[in-house]
Amino acid sequence: MIALAARGRVKFHEPDEYICWQSSPHTFFIYVIQQGSVSLWDEAANPPALRDIRGAGDCIGFERFNGSPASLHSAKAATEVMLYALPAADFEPLLARHPRAAAYVSASSAVTADYAAASERPLPHETFLADLLRGRAPVCCPASAPIRVAALLLSVSGADALALMDGEQLSALLTASDLLRWVAGGAPDPEQSARNIASATTVTVAPQTMVSDCVLAMAEARTSAAALTSDGSRGTTIHSVVTAAGLAPAFGDHPVTMLQEIAVALDAASLRALNLRARSWIRDNLAAPPALDWLASWADVVNRRILERLLQITGAHQSDSLFCFYGAAGRQELLTSLAPGIAVIGAAPPSLDTALAECGYLSPESPVVASLDEWKARFSGWIRDPIRTQVYGSHPFFDLRPVHGPGHVFDELESHVRAELAAEPAFLRILANDCLSTLPPLTFFRDLVVEESGEQTDTFRLESSTLQPLVDVARVFAIASGNPLGASTRQRFQQARRLLPAQEAIFREAAEAMRIVLFHQARAGLRMGSGGSALPPRPPGAQELLPFHPQSAGIHRAVRLDGGVLIWAPETPVEQVRFVVLDSETTGLNPRKDRIVTIGAIGVLNHEVLIEDSFEALLKVEYNSSAVTVHGVTREESLVGLDEPEALMQFLAYLDDGVIVGHHIGHDVETFNAGYERHFGFRMPNPSLDTMALTLHLERDGAFAGRDPIQEFSLDALCTLFDSIPHDRHTAPGDAFMTALVFQRLLRLAAKHNRTTLARLLEPFEP
Repeated sequence: MIALAARGRVKFHEPDEYICWQSSPHTFFIYVIQQGSVSLWDEAANPPALRDIRGAGDCIGFERFNGSPASLHSAKAATEVMLYALPAADFEPLLARHPRAAAYVSASSAVTADYAAASERPLPHETFLADLLRGRAPVCCPASAPIRVAALLLSVSGADALALMDGEQLSALLTASDLLRWVAGGAPDPEQSARNIASATTVTVAPQTMVSDCVLAMAEARTSAAALTSDGSRGTTIHSVVTAAGLAPAFGDHPVTMLQEIAVALDAASLRALNLRARSWIRDNLAAPPALDWLASWADVVNRRILERLLQITGAHQSDSLFCFYGAAGRQELLTSLAPGIAVIGAAPPSLDTALAECGYLSPESPVVASLDEWKARFSGWIRDPIRTQVYGSHPFFDLRPVHGPGHVFDELESHVRAELAAEPAFLRILANDCLSTLPPLTFFRDLVVEESGEQTDTFRLESSTLQPLVDVARVFAIASGNPLGASTRQRFQQARRLLPAQEAIFREAAEAMRIVLFHQARAGLRMGSGGSALPPRPPGAQELLPFHPQSAGIHRAVRLDGGVLIWAPETPVEQVRFVVLDSETTGLNPRKDRIVTIGAIGVLNHEVLIEDSFEALLKVEYNSSAVTVHGVTREESLVGLDEPEALMQFLAYLDDGVIVGHHIGHDVETFNAGYERHFGFRMPNPSLDTMALTLHLERDGAFAGRDPIQEFSLDALCTLFDSIPHDRHTAPGDAFMTALVFQRLLRLAAKHNRTTLARLLEPFEP
């Protein structure tokens, strides 16, 4: 339990702030209410209905352990609320070791493993294939049986496909389409083996396969049938044959059927109708962010098949040209009706953009066409001379992915790009620096979007302000990992986790943030018939509040791959700065003469106190002083501590780029600097912030209007002001933690009084 708490964080919420949203995927934390009360709302009701009130000691998020895939209710702060956020992945194993805790969690929410609201139909990504096909035995015949016999068996059984067997082992699947192709070819020799006309590709799936995964497998294999076997291989028992008709109960309009219709569409008008049906179907099935992953893949298949059919209709499908998607389509992140960006290595048919518009796509652009040598030259120019060639506008071409044509052409281009990147390592730094040109908004406030510049608008520029920064950062790490082209943003964050395992938590949360942002973009775009690039912070008719990613500042800091200390610019938004709240106990009050006894520090980022980002050290002291009566550490007890030089270097490594915060912090900073000068000949370069000075600023700003006048500015007095209960006073870790809680509240007040940048926080107080 101690280890669990050590990896947690402390969050503060003002009244009416959301903690989690109904039907949204669970965060990485469960929450314990330390102070205040939280209301739980059913926002699916009209009007929203209050379901529960929870107070100090109660928990939020336990339903995940009882089978619920998403939050059952929206949780909103009813008063000022302080929460302990504990990692859910670390909490769950404890339930197996503590039966009473498991019983408590089980009783905390009435949710079963297959929980679903009574009015909800299970979605494809939530439905096991075996459950959908239960009781449907396969129609089988020997693979050596004549075509005539197999056709008769299909006709009599009414099945769409039958399993051709070699003894007990599956040989192939014969579909009605296979028979039609045979008939169209003149129906030669009906006595020949049915195996001769069956498709060469046989898709097999296991019982635990989700319906969504089966659809994608059938789509990629271009087949209308699959075999359900004991373990997903041909060599085990076959339980059922999956066809479009068998999958129909899980869908309205059927995704496999739509793809089959696209493949035989006669003209652009037919493709337009199918494209509109596909977008409508995606919108209906995009009920929650977890559905996005497979629907994005299916939307990509739709885009590819429409392009392929257009090329067939125009007669360009047999050319030697390679057609690629770039930008959002290249990353498989295009679910709306926006036209995919198309790049061609070779020649393209005329008026392809017009044809895409006729197929129902929005804002199609002419394909970017060049020979292989010209594409190589373009990438060389972007990488070798990024400033002059304005590489910033060419970033989407680093999302290039082949979709139709000779694959070896793309392999040659990608090898060339890798070689150029290896020869120009400085390009990666330039690309990383470009990531900082667009940052997410600071916050939502009273239905307005507050941008980094301080501008307030009623429109949330979803793509440019939130989606694009995540895409750009992920692209940098993909290139650093040696994979410069053609992967989704979430796949690229997975590569980043392997590249920088110490930052795994940041990249995991970034991938989840990308999923949520893309979900809202797709929902908005499909609903409004647009690309979903902008939306109001609270769309009419629903409270689709976009949960901002708490580690976005950490992502941008991680882009600085040079490993040096980051010097914060004065205009840096407060939410992006890592603060290190410091407290130390010393042998006296003379920084030059006295020595450090204990050090306690804890990180604060984006208004959260990060318990996992903490530091604690005991130092050896040579003598007892009168200060022992305050901190209680004697010379004898300190003998197990660190030598001063070692402790100072460990703290400096922990401090990194942090802005030092403390109550009456000047004494601590001077004592530390005296130690650094004594042993190493330098002083800490980090700026520092005194919580007392910030409190005085805020009092002058009127932040405490309506409260009793502040009589004193001690740490105990500020704890009383904010109803924080002091713990472990006059110990360095305890005082650092209490100061962090006070600082957390001061930051909220500072934001309301235009102290939103580091420079505004660091302003010296002049009486």
